[in-house]
Amino acid sequence: MVKFSNHYRLLDVRFLPLSLSATATMKINDVVFRYKTSSISGKDGICRFRTFVNSENQIFLLLTELDNNTSGSVTNNIEEIYDCLRNKGMLTTNASLIEHYESEGFGRESFDQVLLKDGDPSNTKWETLSKKTVISLINR
Repeated sequence: MVKFSNHYRLLDVRFLPLSLSATATMKINDVVFRYKTSSISGKDGICRFRTFVNSENQIFLLLTELDNNTSGSVTNNIEEIYDCLRNKGMLTTNASLIEHYESEGFGRESFDQVLLKDGDPSNTKWETLSKKTVISLINR
């Protein structure tokens, strides 16, 4: 995000100068994102949503499950989150979506690239990535 006086605005990476976009990885945003769920509780879900652009202009969206999410998980609502991000203009067709769970207790931290096909949630697939791979992709 870029600070203009006391307001924050999301940067549109399509309009970054080449000299800026080709030099290093940029974190474009880091926010708590609210999404509609199919949960029986009827409550919206929340997750941490970060956008990164690497030096090759590849876009990565990192969705992290939050401990204080009182509704449906990122995994169980990934199609709804995808549609919501796309409808709000926060998702481009060339963006890679990565689901992230932090380690808790004896659990391991996990990263999965989510492969979605528009309009067909039955074809959603998850590909496990190591933390090292995620860092390498984002920092190219």
